[in-house]
Amino acid sequence: MTTTTVRRRVRSAALLTIATAIAFALTWLGPGALAVGFPELVPSPRAHPAPSSTCVDGTMVVVAHEDDDLLFASPDLAADIASGRCVHTVFLTAGDDAQGTAYWKGREAGSEAAYAAMAGVADRWTASVTTVLGHDLRTMTLVGEPQISLVFVRLPDGNRSGAGMAVHDHESLMKLWLGSLSTIHAVDGSTSFTASGLEQTLAALITSDAPTTIRTMDWTRAFDTGDHADHTATALFVRSAAVASTDASRRSVDLLSYEGYPAWTRPPNVADLGLRRKAAAVTAYAPFDPDLCLHPWCALAVATSARVARQYAVAEMHLPQDGAVPGP
Repeated sequence: MTTTTVRRRVRSAALLTIATAIAFALTWLGPGALAVGFPELVPSPRAHPAPSSTCVDGTMVVVAHEDDDLLFASPDLAADIASGRCVHTVFLTAGDDAQGTAYWKGREAGSEAAYAAMAGVADRWTASVTTVLGHDLRTMTLVGEPQISLVFVRLPDGNRSGAGMAVHDHESLMKLWLGSLSTIHAVDGSTSFTASGLEQTLAALITSDAPTTIRTMDWTRAFDTGDHADHTATALFVRSAAVASTDASRRSVDLLSYEGYPAWTRPPNVADLGLRRKAAAVTAYAPFDPDLCLHPWCALAVATSARVARQYAVAEMHLPQDGAVPGP
């Protein structure tokens, strides 16, 4: 066999490998593989009107970490913003991953950049403190669209297993929910919560914001069955707080539960305008989070692409009525 023949066969094998990888990306990762890794290859969807400065209904989003809303509860979240709704998002943990203050503050800045991108306005925010039942909560309000605000509670990241991190004395939301931890402390020392105190604070926020829709993580999946323990615990606290809030006020609220990490096992279901909105928000967030590499050569970009191409609401409760029903 000549050297030229060997080179041709090697080249053909390489091209086949690349073609196979692209086919896998398009069929399983979904169009998110292009939207995140090669955004210039995805045609821009039709333009949509800028959000109105007047609120239309209201949405509260409560998640564990600063990218959960973007990866798991969007494009529903992006559509809320585009329609001019009031959108108030609460992040229960700092998402610090035991990496220090600079890391979690960067993630907060990433969230701000993502929401500004979704709203189509400059990334400028007004900082304030919201005091709820004696707890001081860092609040950021978007200058260009003041009906959008973010609340950073800054509790410690509990580790995927819920075991907690040594730097925070192994505190976690899962332990607080299960009763093996009496009090959890914010990483910046700003406040602390018992389980009942956290539930009551969330209920008070729900009552104050008066949303018609609440979006949170998956409460249907047990701990240690594939999702991050912080996701599960957050969802359980939110469901309990929402029930308490609506039972007291008798206001009608739709509470939706979104699947976290395990959603990648399902077929891609985000495309067109929703995909473009979601990918744009994730792309705006990514430069502020060193752990979220979106370059095609990064292994994590594969996981992010899979998440961008999927959104699954797995349960829904219409409150104050009891009961949960499967989502779409």
